[in-house]
Amino acid sequence: MIAFDFKVDKNFIKIVRNLSNPRKITLDQMDVFFDRVLPFIERQAVLRTPVGASRRARNSMFHDKITEGDNMIGIVANSSAHINALEDGTKPHMPPVKPLERWVKFKKLTMTESQLISALAHAIQKSMAKKGKKVPLFVLMKWIQDKNITPKNRRQFEIKSIAWAIAMKIKEDGTKGQAIFSRAFQASQGFVRSEQIKLIEGIGLGLIR
Repeated sequence: MIAFDFKVDKNFIKIVRNLSNPRKITLDQMDVFFDRVLPFIERQAVLRTPVGASRRARNSMFHDKITEGDNMIGIVANSSAHINALEDGTKPHMPPVKPLERWVKFKKLTMTESQLISALAHAIQKSMAKKGKKVPLFVLMKWIQDKNITPKNRRQFEIKSIAWAIAMKIKEDGTKGQAIFSRAFQASQGFVRSEQIKLIEGIGLGLIR
């Protein structure tokens, strides 16, 4: 019987196969199995990894196989420092805004006219509050509309405003985990099972030759 131990951890996928006798035949066939299965699972994980401005998380996905005693181990993992946050999500916290600005720019996110007026009114209100002046938001919004006031650099203002709004949302709610590896493993099940059948057949043929 060919026995596999498939383990999907929070930040990697590990497949273990015991290499009992005849070791040489099993090892050769397992090499073929892992050479086909691991890249497939890795591709599924990459497809489920969010694309950031640097593409670091997607570019940090990798697979490997090692032999430990009587076990051959295949691993699909990610070397990015942020993979745990992507996989599991995060608790509410205040993130750095600059990376969010790069992400907003990369995603080409924009604001509607009403969103722009609201963000501009909030910025003006905050500036006036520092000087000890309190002006209702609706008054500022009407004033902006009547005067047709726009930021000097609209695009830069949009990027900063959207990034700040995202940061405030993360501060309040945290982020949702993407379950990259578990979803990738589930999506690979059909292919892995078909390759297991080929593996069993390969070992069987090797034993009777």
